[in-house]
Amino acid sequence: MRESKVAEEEEWLGKMAQAGRVGTEAISNDADKDMTERNPLWLRDKGNEFYKAGNYLSAINAYAEAIEIDSTMPSLFSNRAACYLHLKRYDDCVEDCTQALARLTPPIDANRASRCKAYTRRAAAWTRLRDPTQALRDYREAIKLDPGNEQLKKDAEKVAEGLEDNDIR
Repeated sequence: MRESKVAEEEEWLGKMAQAGRVGTEAISNDADKDMTERNPLWLRDKGNEFYKAGNYLSAINAYAEAIEIDSTMPSLFSNRAACYLHLKRYDDCVEDCTQALARLTPPIDANRASRCKAYTRRAAAWTRLRDPTQALRDYREAIKLDPGNEQLKKDAEKVAEGLEDNDIR
């Protein structure tokens, strides 16, 4: 039987509804720009288009502009973290993943996939920053969220083996 998470789910839905309202308010407060350019959802979608095209710097700029308008949307930080990972800006990736995870509360099924992505991206960045302890911690959190994901298990195992090799030396 599933434990009741109604209160947490309602809190999450309220946060997402508030994020939509903040974006709408920002549109009416900035007359210098086209209305669509002040909509964080439009900017996020624009960033996603840039990302898919491999234009990571433009995607980062779009996500950053959206964050200025509405810093409550976890996807903006998570998506920008993916760009930073591609550009080998690992410290920035770690920071944005941390920001995304801070906004993905309470932890409920509705945000499980987003939390898993953030943990996975942050683990990859920690690995490239040569911090296997932090990487393994994040991989383990991601595996808790997606226990059937064999690639996550392989990545965690590879990091754990690296830790063991360092302990032997």
